[in-house]
Amino acid sequence: MSSDSTPTPELGKFPGVMGPHTHRAVEKLKTGRPGDLLTRDEMATVVGRDCAVGSLGYGNVNSAIRHVEKYHGICWRWDREAQAWRCLNDVEKTKVQRACNQSSRRAARRGIVVGTTVDTSLLDEGARQEHNLNMSAAGMIYLCGGGAFRKRMEKIGVGQLREPDPAKLIEVMKRDT
Repeated sequence: MSSDSTPTPELGKFPGVMGPHTHRAVEKLKTGRPGDLLTRDEMATVVGRDCAVGSLGYGNVNSAIRHVEKYHGICWRWDREAQAWRCLNDVEKTKVQRACNQSSRRAARRGIVVGTTVDTSLLDEGARQEHNLNMSAAGMIYLCGGGAFRKRMEKIGVGQLREPDPAKLIEVMKRDT
C-alpha cells in the first residue's frame, strides 16, 4: 500500500510528527521573500504530490504555511489573480491580521447569540460559572474587535504595545460618562 492511498499518511505511527511531504514544503516556504510566488505545479514538484484543492498535497502545503508563520514569521496566502501562493510583505500581513480579528469578532458574536439562549436557572453552580465566564470572554472579544474600541485604544496608545497592560485595557473598556 502506498503512502498516497491512505487518507492521512502523515499521521503514520507517530501522530504530531511532521511528515516528509510537509517537511519539504516547510523547507521551501521558509526561504520565501516578500513578493515571491509559488504555483501549484512548483509546490507539487517540491512536495512530491498534487497540490490541487482537496488533495493530500494541498493539506501538506497548508500545514507548512501555518508552521512557517508560527516558527519563521513568514506568511504565505493564495493569490487568486496570480494563481499561486504569495509571500506577504508587512503591509499585507497587517491585512491578514485584521481579517483574523474580524473573524474572531464574528465567531464571538455567534457565541453570544447562542449563550443568551441558555436558561442559567437549569444549570448547576459549576456549569453556571463556566457559562458566565464564556459569555464574558466572548463579550470582551466582541467588544475589542469593534471600531469604537479600536479608536479608544489608539487614543490612549494601547495599540502600540505588543502585550497591552491589562489596567489600560480595562480603562479603555469603561464607557465614557
